[in-house]
Amino acid sequence: MSSGLNWREIDAVLAELELAGSFIRDVRQPAHHELVFELYRPRHRRSWLLVSFGARHTRLHRVAQRPRQLGSAPRFVSFMRAHVRGGRIAAAGQLGAERIIKLAVTCGGGELLVWMRLWANAANCIVTDPGGGILDALFRRPRRGEVSGGAYHPERDLQQLLARRPQPELRTFGSAELTYNERVARYFAALEEQEQAASDQRLAARERVAAERRARRLVQNLRRECSAAADHERLQLLGNLLLANLARIAPRADCVAVEDYQSGDQVRIELAPSLSPAENAEAYFERAKRARRRQQAAGRRLQQAQQELARLQSGAATGAGPAAEPGPAAPHAAGNQRTGGAARSHAPAPAAASRSGGVLTLTSGPFTLLVGRTARQNDATLRAARGNDYWLHCRDYPGAHVFVRHLRAKSVPLETLLDAANLALYFSKARSAGQADVYYTQVKYLRRPRSADRAAAGSAPGRVIPTRARNLLVRLDQARIQRLLAQRQ
Repeated sequence: MSSGLNWREIDAVLAELELAGSFIRDVRQPAHHELVFELYRPRHRRSWLLVSFGARHTRLHRVAQRPRQLGSAPRFVSFMRAHVRGGRIAAAGQLGAERIIKLAVTCGGGELLVWMRLWANAANCIVTDPGGGILDALFRRPRRGEVSGGAYHPERDLQQLLARRPQPELRTFGSAELTYNERVARYFAALEEQEQAASDQRLAARERVAAERRARRLVQNLRRECSAAADHERLQLLGNLLLANLARIAPRADCVAVEDYQSGDQVRIELAPSLSPAENAEAYFERAKRARRRQQAAGRRLQQAQQELARLQSGAATGAGPAAEPGPAAPHAAGNQRTGGAARSHAPAPAAASRSGGVLTLTSGPFTLLVGRTARQNDATLRAARGNDYWLHCRDYPGAHVFVRHLRAKSVPLETLLDAANLALYFSKARSAGQADVYYTQVKYLRRPRSADRAAAGSAPGRVIPTRARNLLVRLDQARIQRLLAQRQ
């Protein structure tokens, strides 16, 4: 359920902001679904306007200080800085009760329209020319026509929409001692903090369950290892029996039957024909020594693993925080909640592919290509990728993540890049169009959305944000696709 601002609350915020006459000094993107405009009015202090396009918390309000930038300038921020920064807001207001804010910005002798649509299910920031031609959008949505070159005319259907719009109430958001903008900012900051804490608790619970499962599996494996190494006493006995019967063993014999002096039974002992009887006895003593060491080491590790498992189980019973994984810590960098960075580990790719159930592993020259065709496959492949691997994805359309594995001292040639780009296009919703733009960058320049971003954007596992992406316009090459997919046979 959305808890964003309704149209009456948006009007109350805009009444305090007095946007008309302000200059846009900068545009920033502190999160995947947020934009911040740095504004300046002559004879006034500069201010910062935050606009959130998240599905749960669509809103705009003034913030007290300039937020940080999301890595290097993303695509839409670069566009806004090139076309809107330095411009003057000639007019600003909401379209009736539609939760659509219209900014008329004059810059460089021309005029642009910045539309901020704060609908929970389709929030977006769209920049058009005065005739309604779309220049760019924060979220490109080809199915809605919200891409460069499309058209956006929200004022045409305004009266029809207003006739069906219910009248919401104006929430106060706390004490009237503060300005309405300050009350809105505090309310949503507290709300997002609560949701972040709940998300962290759910993540901690999943990590605790996974750690307990790993500890239980480790205990089982160590018990089997202890059982397998428990025959050191029998090996020691066989060595002693060989020493006691050296005179009865024929040269180059492959076995001998001797009497067990403890039980009186006949015991058949395997021999290495290339060794002398004494050397065979020494070999049995050495095997017994190694088995004894293995059992002792496995016993110590088993005791530690059992203690760790008991600690995890007691923590689960009391609802404690996430427990550490037993044994050496696995590399983990999960896209950082605020500072960025792609999730990476140095686990081998085939293992991740087998866990994800169906990741395509293809080759292009000496390079390996990995293709994840579902959200879970994309997530598993991303976790197995290294920082210098290349990542490709069809722009503006859902589809596969394609990775080109890095080879030491080798740069990726254009043919391999085209192979990977064609696979990204082929395994995407843009296949029927026959061509599309394809992002490509290195894995170290990807970041995962933080938990609040993922909840707001409704993103599936495997979603990433490229911070230094380049673009390829790719036309689908069927011959290339057939050559690559023939490797599956």
